[in-house]
Amino acid sequence: NKTFKENHRFNVLLGYSNQESVFSRTVASASNFALEAIQTLGSASIKNSTSTGSSWGLTSYFSRLNYSFKDKFNLAASYRIDGSSRFSENNKYGRFPSVSAAYRIGQEDFLKDLTWVEDVKVRASWGRTGNQEIGNFTSRGLFGGGFNYIGSSGLAQTQLANPNLTWESTEQTNLGLDLSFFKGRINFSIDAYKKNTSGLLLAVSLPTSSGFASSLQNVGNVENKGIELALNTVNIDKTNFKW
Repeated sequence: NKTFKENHRFNVLLGYSNQESVFSRTVASASNFALEAIQTLGSASIKNSTSTGSSWGLTSYFSRLNYSFKDKFNLAASYRIDGSSRFSENNKYGRFPSVSAAYRIGQEDFLKDLTWVEDVKVRASWGRTGNQEIGNFTSRGLFGGGFNYIGSSGLAQTQLANPNLTWESTEQTNLGLDLSFFKGRINFSIDAYKKNTSGLLLAVSLPTSSGFASSLQNVGNVENKGIELALNTVNIDKTNFKW
């Protein structure tokens, strides 16, 4: 945090984070005990056990810069790099920048004379985010065991590898206007936004002759756009009653 000449305020953040999730489970059961009083696994003639496990990790580098001039003009920018173990070896990392700006016109002298106007603020922002909410090993070729092959236990491929699988990303642009009147008794906001999602993570159907029903791929795009309006009023503001 740093302030220059009382009017220029800066805030800079640099960070690194690393997280890992590891899951393991072992289940054992037994039946047909020689003595009901001794119910340890070793004292039963029929025993069964299964085990499974999974894991994933995420490494992130991030930065952020905030700048404010006389509390009238505010600028923010951020940039982060995220690496997920869920994607293929060459496409683990996604890069996600963002920038936003706000101008409080209500702080200018030509509007201060209007006592019924509390504040007027214009906003604009653009940013990109990513989605990694898929299975832990979806990009890899997987094999399963325990299959009966001519009377013997065998392995079989259960999932096709996708060496090109990577982050699903969403870019959004937003323009907004905030108005406040009569000492905050009436507040109005209008926002226009446009959001584009590309590289959607979807299961694509495959020919049954391939031996697999589907494969997770980055396919398709979605666009959302619209206008949002919000109105907040304080109609009655008394000690024993507020509406």
